[in-house]
Amino acid sequence: MTVEINSLFEPIIAWLTAQAQAIFTAANLLQVGLFLIVLLAASLLTLGLKGRIAQLREQVTAQDVAAQDVAAQDAGGPLPWLDGLLAILSDCLWPLLAALLGSVTAAVLTESERPSDLLSWLNLFLYLLLAYRFLHAIIARRFRPERAKWLERRLLRPLILSLATLHLLGVFARLLNIGFTVSDSRVTLGGLLTGLFIFYLFAIISRESRSLLSDSVLPRAGLDPSLTQIVAMLAAYTLLAIGLLLALGVVGIPLTAFTIIAGGLSVGIGFGMQELISNFISGFILLLERSIAPGHV
Repeated sequence: MTVEINSLFEPIIAWLTAQAQAIFTAANLLQVGLFLIVLLAASLLTLGLKGRIAQLREQVTAQDVAAQDVAAQDAGGPLPWLDGLLAILSDCLWPLLAALLGSVTAAVLTESERPSDLLSWLNLFLYLLLAYRFLHAIIARRFRPERAKWLERRLLRPLILSLATLHLLGVFARLLNIGFTVSDSRVTLGGLLTGLFIFYLFAIISRESRSLLSDSVLPRAGLDPSLTQIVAMLAAYTLLAIGLLLALGVVGIPLTAFTIIAGGLSVGIGFGMQELISNFISGFILLLERSIAPGHV
């Protein structure tokens, strides 16, 4: 009976031994050790930088209070966006540093012709954590507390956990490689999601830069309201165009195909949105002529 039990478990033991030998190799142990060092280094850097960020937030808050006190004499107002940016950076600091250090370490291993697949696999969990922290910070500042809490629990957390589970099962990488071909260029789901994120990030930067220029920087430089409005709008649209071009480059859509699409859209705009475009251009002309300025009735 004992011999039969031993013969029954021999294949299982042999399989477990083979798996252990495949996992606990020198290359894998090196990558795990480097990953732990990355986590420790990110933790130490976070402890040092978070105090500095807290000091900057205190200074910004003090400047905002002072700007509100002299708002009647000063055209430039407080900059609440800067405190929000520092708060988001503080929330995302540890996974951001860990993910960047992990990527650099994996690149160094690759350049030295050493295996880095396990480190890259572990590093993706850090990027998922970074995405969760970033989106959680954005939601917390864009919605009311009860709405933000509902979105975090019902949408954001299940989404990130599902992606982490897919990555753990080895399905996430194959899912991101699903795509199609456009003009001899392959567009994947991963590239599309990255491009959308870049465009959304530049849209936020465009909106905030327009507010910064029109409300604080340009008025303090002594520019009149019309020129301030023009410069702020042109800067915002330029940043938005740069974000669109970068997103298209990341997605993999060639500019030749985009020009064809843009040509078709321009014809449609010429017929269907002629009045809207003419009003838009007329507004710029009025601002340039300075016959009508913001605030006039």
